[in-house]
Amino acid sequence: MRLLIALLCLALAVPAVAAPQPTPPPPPKAPGDPAAVPTWEWIQLDGYLRGRGSLYVNHDLDRGGTPTTGEPVFPIPPSGDQAVGSLDARFRLDLGIHIGDVVQIHARVDALDNLVLGSTPQGFPRTRWAPMVWGSVRQEPPAAGINAFTNSIRVKRAYGQVLTPIGLLMVGRMGMPEWGLGIVAAGSDGLDDDVDDEVDRVGFVTTFREHFVGVAFDINATGPTTMTSVGTENAGRAIDLELRDNVYTVSLVLGRDAPPHAIDRRLRAGRASFDYGTYVTYRWQRAEFPAFYLEGLDGEDLTWDTDDALRRDLKALMVDLWLRLHVGRVRVELEGAFLRSRIGNAAMDAGMDVPPIDSTQAGGALQVEVEAVRQRLWLQLEAGVASGDRAPGLGVAPPLDQLSTQAGDFDGPQFHLDDDLAINNFRFHPNHHVDVVFWRQIAGTVTDAVYGRLELKVQASRALELRLAGIPSFAVRSRSTPGGHPFYGGEVDLHLRWRPVAGFELWGDLGLFLPGRGMDNPAAGLGAKPALGGHLMAAFVY
Repeated sequence: MRLLIALLCLALAVPAVAAPQPTPPPPPKAPGDPAAVPTWEWIQLDGYLRGRGSLYVNHDLDRGGTPTTGEPVFPIPPSGDQAVGSLDARFRLDLGIHIGDVVQIHARVDALDNLVLGSTPQGFPRTRWAPMVWGSVRQEPPAAGINAFTNSIRVKRAYGQVLTPIGLLMVGRMGMPEWGLGIVAAGSDGLDDDVDDEVDRVGFVTTFREHFVGVAFDINATGPTTMTSVGTENAGRAIDLELRDNVYTVSLVLGRDAPPHAIDRRLRAGRASFDYGTYVTYRWQRAEFPAFYLEGLDGEDLTWDTDDALRRDLKALMVDLWLRLHVGRVRVELEGAFLRSRIGNAAMDAGMDVPPIDSTQAGGALQVEVEAVRQRLWLQLEAGVASGDRAPGLGVAPPLDQLSTQAGDFDGPQFHLDDDLAINNFRFHPNHHVDVVFWRQIAGTVTDAVYGRLELKVQASRALELRLAGIPSFAVRSRSTPGGHPFYGGEVDLHLRWRPVAGFELWGDLGLFLPGRGMDNPAAGLGAKPALGGHLMAAFVY
């Protein structure tokens, strides 16, 4: 069941390829270089260093635990205090190597990625030089399996691209491009984004009369390989043992997306700008070795045969439509997505067959923005909807050991093999930030909801930006809420962004969530209490 949930989560975030970006002009060749052979190279560096402090006050809403697990809706300190918080950091390096004027290699490297500051002191683990952490005089680099869950440096992306006479060819591990309003594919280049989406892909993009057309083939997952704990069985090169258990995705995207300078030029000429696009993705998997994933890395050392495999028959289709219209000082933007998937056999043990699991999900968002005072004041209205499921709980990230849900649960699996063979809740991408407290921190992302968001943005000066927003949220299916009522609650958020000099930004967010009856705990006779949260971030951008 855990694997089923993971597979369906993957089906929600299958990206389309992006339109090719213009290549910066190359540096001049040195005197004497052969004119016919472009051997020059140059390197482009982008990224940032961020430090962020967060505070979460009463995010468990003082409503007690959920019935099935007994756990609160948000972690609380052992002392029972109302507030938790932390300081974290990230150093990001995006490297571009330009070879000639048509070939590029790109890589993304993150160091100390979302590392909680102070979490790897000398003495953890203890040594005779530092038997207790209170005597620590320094921090140690994070090392997976020793003092952290991930290493201090991680290479997240590495891919190459070449501009051919008919289009752009890309091969390697690359990030998902942002699409539309970001409810399915939101990208991960924002300074405050936490989730990175990388995909192993072969992609091709071309243009035709102001339109782009792209196709992509992704390898999303493989089963057992020839890798072992003492090396590989093929002179240093691991081999995928079975092609039929792989998860593949094909994508097709087409549309028109004018760059900002082209939109500005049209608007200055008194013309409207209309952009649009659609992409379709199809994912499939024929068979699977479920024990391989349950064993983790230990599974690489095992011997596998047909008795360990089962029929999976996964099929998932997604269609997304995006529209954007600029008229004068008004921007109207719309994105809608529809997903249909089926798992023929959701069993976790080889040799078993269980009934098929079907999924029909839909979601969308609409933004209307008016520039009330040129370059000074904007008013934006956003409305969004994400389909829900009839099972109790939201279904954002069910605990791995929770196999069922009951009335009053905040989260949990959205299917049950005895009487519920459908998963229908649509989940927004976590990097599509709607608010500060409820959807981003307590729930994790938008699902089973209808929400509205009214925002006032003020550009007080070239360096200072202020935003004030109000967000009411309602459930699509009231039986999914812990309190059995459709009103999740309302939130008021304040955002500040200060950029005094090039290369430095200071962000501040503050949110107050006022829960509605949908977040109460009727079984315990407890009403949900307000929650306050926010964070302060300093970013050094290059």
